[in-house]
Amino acid sequence: MSMDFFDSEDIDMKENNFRLTLISALTALTVVFTLIIRVPVPATNGYVSLIDSAIVFSAIAFGPVPGFLSAAIGSALADVISGYAVWAPISFIVHGLEGLLIGLLCNTRGEIPLFKTAVAFIIALVIVPLGYFLFTGFFLLDFRTSLVEVPGNLVQAGVGSAIGTVLYKAVRHSYPKLDSLRWVSGREMKKAS
Repeated sequence: MSMDFFDSEDIDMKENNFRLTLISALTALTVVFTLIIRVPVPATNGYVSLIDSAIVFSAIAFGPVPGFLSAAIGSALADVISGYAVWAPISFIVHGLEGLLIGLLCNTRGEIPLFKTAVAFIIALVIVPLGYFLFTGFFLLDFRTSLVEVPGNLVQAGVGSAIGTVLYKAVRHSYPKLDSLRWVSGREMKKAS
């Protein structure tokens, strides 16, 4: 066996460890952004938060897989931690889908064009309020009560998308190698040198 064989195994192990660490850190970021500011919505026993800031940042900066996993796991975990466990399955699906779709849209190397970040903003504005409205109406409450939540979710998604996009731009400006960490496809994600 050649030394190259061991090196390539070592790189794969390091890459897998890096991916696991990245997703864990982004999940923690999602939980923190969710718990740091929560505005209760008494009519639905839910709340609005800054969660979309973390999701949009993660999905744009790192791609669809970290975007989906950190959004889905982080949102569900935040609901459980904060006493809103009944919302965890809905948050997992709605925010996971949000992270996945934004990550797929922005899944390119280099700077993300303004057009794509604008579409990411629109995705969040549609997925979050519509997803919560439908799931809440079908599974938790009724559609009339679920409608009360829509304005708060629109504000949450809009403000969160704006903050997440600005955060991505600021981090990218300060750390240009950020783009090299984007999980473009299965084996293309590379650690920054």
